[in-house]
Amino acid sequence: MWCYMGISVVLILTATVYWPILQSEYVAYDDELLIVDNVKARGVTWENVKQAFTTYDPELYIPLTLLTEQIEYTIVGRWNPAMSHGISLILHTLNAVLVWWLMGLFLKAYHARHRVIPSVVEGRSAACDHELVPLIIALLWAVHPLNLTSRSSSVSSQRSRSHPCLSFCSSHHHS
Repeated sequence: MWCYMGISVVLILTATVYWPILQSEYVAYDDELLIVDNVKARGVTWENVKQAFTTYDPELYIPLTLLTEQIEYTIVGRWNPAMSHGISLILHTLNAVLVWWLMGLFLKAYHARHRVIPSVVEGRSAACDHELVPLIIALLWAVHPLNLTSRSSSVSSQRSRSHPCLSFCSSHHHS
């Protein structure tokens, strides 16, 4: 039961905090240069995919970010700020859930290895702490001011949402 409650709380709080970003436009200083005016991001074609993996865009080597932008453009058929921000919101929410999940795994592994019976609050069971502590960490990560400013306003910073997702998934694989 804690599992479903934890995921629900993370999903609802993260979506609620970031929901207003869906009404935003592209940010002029980055999004226009890296996304809207970038011909390499306009659809999935052999040439665009090749360009994504063999050139800088315009100053960064970010092939996975370019590939996701190409897929988005192919699906929608044009640039749509609400869709771009929605994808960012989905990625950030997924990252928050992955933080919650990984922290739970790490905490359980730590307690099993060290034979520790934790208790955050006197009288609470260890099973409760295995869910409560990761939930608090995930919520703090989800709504941290660093995430609220740089990652929410600029779609071109999508790499700062997709890279943690890949890192968290690979961390689980190696844990």
